[in-house]
Amino acid sequence: MKDLRPAIIAAHEAGRGVREIARHQLTMEFDCPRIALIGEPGVGKTCLVNRYVNNTFDEQFTCRRHFVTKDIIIGNIPANILVWDDEYPEPPGGPDRTKLYLSVDCCALTFDVTNAASFVALDKCRARCLRPESISEWGDLPLVVLANKIDDTANRVVTPTQVQEYCLSLGIPYFEVSAKESTNIEDAFDIITRKALTETKTLAIFPRDRKFDRDETKQ
Repeated sequence: MKDLRPAIIAAHEAGRGVREIARHQLTMEFDCPRIALIGEPGVGKTCLVNRYVNNTFDEQFTCRRHFVTKDIIIGNIPANILVWDDEYPEPPGGPDRTKLYLSVDCCALTFDVTNAASFVALDKCRARCLRPESISEWGDLPLVVLANKIDDTANRVVTPTQVQEYCLSLGIPYFEVSAKESTNIEDAFDIITRKALTETKTLAIFPRDRKFDRDETKQ
């Protein structure tokens, strides 16, 4: 699959409709909802994707901006989902990936329950998903929180109560998951996928020639 970033970034710099161009690029190859897993390095995003898509686990494997697809059944209807494992944070001098999130239908904010800093970083991750004011009628981008590595009970430092309070304050659902032991993976991605599918149908009613101000993607 070709790299979409140059076309999307060029479109943004030219003041064109970034989300529409991103969607056009993606749907040329995949007619499916788009999901992004974001979070700090080492929280297990790639492991979660591999567990969901391939039912495999390799703790040593890592990949950046990795796009994979999975055939699924939602309500007896066959569908195909595109999962984007996006490394965070941005390298110095790298592209502003906020623009890329305009092509996403649902984001899974991911952290490691044995790493308190990765939990604190969720606010920064969530800020990446804020939509510019010019498309405020689209509503908020659907979000889900994934608390990974719950199998490592001896080293857990972020409690379920902390996560519940955080997610309740934002109205975001969350799942305690383990890529290593395949705990709650299917349930979590089922909800994520349903949210993405709902978002895809909702956005279909809005015009696709929306122009974006280059400052609006930097909220």
